[in-house]
Amino acid sequence: MLSPTVVRPTVVFRPTVVIGLGGTGYEVVLKLKKRFIDVYGSVPEVIRFISIDTTENIQEREKSPDGTKVVLEPNELYAISVANPLPLTRNDHIAEWWPRDISAASLISGAGQIRARGRLALFAKVGDIDALIAQAINAVREIRTSKQAFSDNFQVSSRDGVEVFIVGSLAGGTGSGTFLDTAFLTRGHLNNFSNITGVFVLPRVFANIPQTHLVKSNAYGALKEIEHFWGLSPSNSIEIDYGITKVKADRPPFDAVFLIDGVNKNGTVVGRPDDLQNLVADGLYIQIGSQIGLDAANVADNIRAYLATGEKVRGRNINYCSFGFATLTLPVQQYERMKLEDAQSLLKNELMASTPTLDLESDITRFLEDCKLAEATTVLNALTESDRGGQMKPEFRIGEIRQDRTALPTIKELYKRQLDQFEQRTAQELGLSFYRLEQTTSAAIATFWERSLNRPNGLAYVLEFLSNLSQKLDELQQGVQRKSQEAQSSFNALKLEPQEEKIKEVAETWFPNKNTIQAACQRYKERADQKWKTYLHWKRCDKAAELYGVLRAKVEQIQEKCQRLHSNLDKVYRDIEQSYHEVNRQGSNDNPFIHTIGRINLQSKRPKVTGEDFIRWHREQSQTLTN
Repeated sequence: MLSPTVVRPTVVFRPTVVIGLGGTGYEVVLKLKKRFIDVYGSVPEVIRFISIDTTENIQEREKSPDGTKVVLEPNELYAISVANPLPLTRNDHIAEWWPRDISAASLISGAGQIRARGRLALFAKVGDIDALIAQAINAVREIRTSKQAFSDNFQVSSRDGVEVFIVGSLAGGTGSGTFLDTAFLTRGHLNNFSNITGVFVLPRVFANIPQTHLVKSNAYGALKEIEHFWGLSPSNSIEIDYGITKVKADRPPFDAVFLIDGVNKNGTVVGRPDDLQNLVADGLYIQIGSQIGLDAANVADNIRAYLATGEKVRGRNINYCSFGFATLTLPVQQYERMKLEDAQSLLKNELMASTPTLDLESDITRFLEDCKLAEATTVLNALTESDRGGQMKPEFRIGEIRQDRTALPTIKELYKRQLDQFEQRTAQELGLSFYRLEQTTSAAIATFWERSLNRPNGLAYVLEFLSNLSQKLDELQQGVQRKSQEAQSSFNALKLEPQEEKIKEVAETWFPNKNTIQAACQRYKERADQKWKTYLHWKRCDKAAELYGVLRAKVEQIQEKCQRLHSNLDKVYRDIEQSYHEVNRQGSNDNPFIHTIGRINLQSKRPKVTGEDFIRWHREQSQTLTN
């Protein structure tokens, strides 16, 4: 379906049926259907296609611009298959024209270039074929109502009648064996305002294909028959017996006949059937789908008028005509090659190239200093910085202790209670400081990535920078891990038992001295303060190691993203490189109907695109390359 934004060409369609006979007819009908889909998004209901052949044709050879395969639907295809046609040749209505020396073998995979076998296949299935043609003609005739036309968004001509085009080759067995009977059967379903136009390919284009020795004799016989039946009139009519029905022919089978040859008047030769089939499809599309203006007389009307009143040649009326078609194109291939070259250059030199040798060590040192990560001492002090300013100072408070035998159990109880509080407070404050530092440094890393990547060849620089930064963070982490181990050892080495023994000793004498007991408790406090200070240093070293580890993990995540980005760019580069090779392999266009303008200097029009241009464009599209 077309999107609402697609503007349809202003075209007034006449009800039209296109009947393709044989392999050539099938190919032309398929290509013609593709042209309608390319322009209108679908085939207008006022146009119907029929393909009749004595073999199954390979579908899915054509594609629409969006890549959808264009095929003929089941109601547009009719494959004549007759397993045993021999009994048919004994019927009087067939025996009167069937050549006795022709094989009556099965008709499953074509007529074998024998016209009589093609006609025999039609006679075998004449009821189905006649009904198929009648159904198509009635369908397009009924579309004429303005309501249907409006609902389909197409304009339908108010002129009466149906246009029928019978397309095929006069060289093979199916097309040249069935074209006359198809026309006579079709005429029986049309009124006097309708027209039948034959469009037939001559044998020249098939001459070099293997096993085509009968193509010229087939075409000669078909043309002789057209010439003979052109004299039909109400006073000079014939009756054709198809067994199940008889058809009276009192008019020529065709109102106009287009003969398409593989060479034009300038001597240009078409060597491939596909090129000639495209020419026929283009010519039919021009006649069927490009009348401009309401009720405008189409090209076929003008041609028929000329043939009816034109001069005679060697005493004969001019019964045949032809058409040509050519396309004028810009040097698309040269432009495509230039576009792919520039894309490769942009990727290779502006986005993925290695940067000149830089003093990365200085850049990394400056970055770590800006983030206050360069020195472990700075990080450790930041972790133990108090909310009120200054550093956290752990202190064991002994208060007023009775200077007697109760001094030791009292001070031990105080120590136990304050130790639990100290450990909880240390974990909480170190956690808050860690979160603050982690957020600040992570934001700094993200800012660096954004700033450095969004510049020409920033990707290579970022990858190298992050690799070195990760290594530096690992070294810093190992350094504070060693400090943590040292602090833990020092903490474990600090024992309170000697001070406890001293307090016990002085408190349990016969005559305890208060000053001596107080001095022993003070030394216990000093040892406890030292132990807690060591504990704080140990735990902040652990947190510093954790911080460096978290930051290194973030750096490695960004590295992975950059490596994926580099891999994606590398894949795009290889795809573009492959496309460039394919464009170069295509060579120059050898289609005789396509002419490329040569007087265009594309180099002078070549845009200068830099990496900054791409990054500016990409930022407008998605804000950043890091997405």
